[in-house]
Amino acid sequence: MLNAHRLPTDALDLVQAPAGSRSAQQLLARKKGAYDIKVQYQLPVTKRDAETGVTLPVPYGLVNRLILTVVNLDVDVISPQAVSVQRDTVGSNTVATLVLSPANDAWVAWKPRSRDVKREKPVFYAEISQLYAPAAGVIEGAHFLSIRPAQAN
Repeated sequence: MLNAHRLPTDALDLVQAPAGSRSAQQLLARKKGAYDIKVQYQLPVTKRDAETGVTLPVPYGLVNRLILTVVNLDVDVISPQAVSVQRDTVGSNTVATLVLSPANDAWVAWKPRSRDVKREKPVFYAEISQLYAPAAGVIEGAHFLSIRPAQAN
């Protein structure tokens, strides 16, 4: 929801949208110029196949960059309309910064994070077997070494 008290009142107005349009309010520019506008809103979360996400309710001309915080979940954030997605973990939250291509009804979703082998340290198991066959004055020996990756990059 836009906070009308924070808008430059001589340049921008928050007005009711015409009847029948998708949005309830529109931002009307009264003067030429570049404006940085921050919009905060809450959306219902829906499911599509194995993904949980939201459909952005703003027209494509307004959405270029999106910062999404998924609280208390470690997830991968995806969008078919994303040009780039940068995902970070902040505490127990996932924070993703997305740059979106021009599209209406952009779908932004998250799903359980896939395994990230870059963050895993390699772990190996080593087994050593030795066999000795003593004979008169001679000891014969055979050594077997087996190294198996348990978890590797």
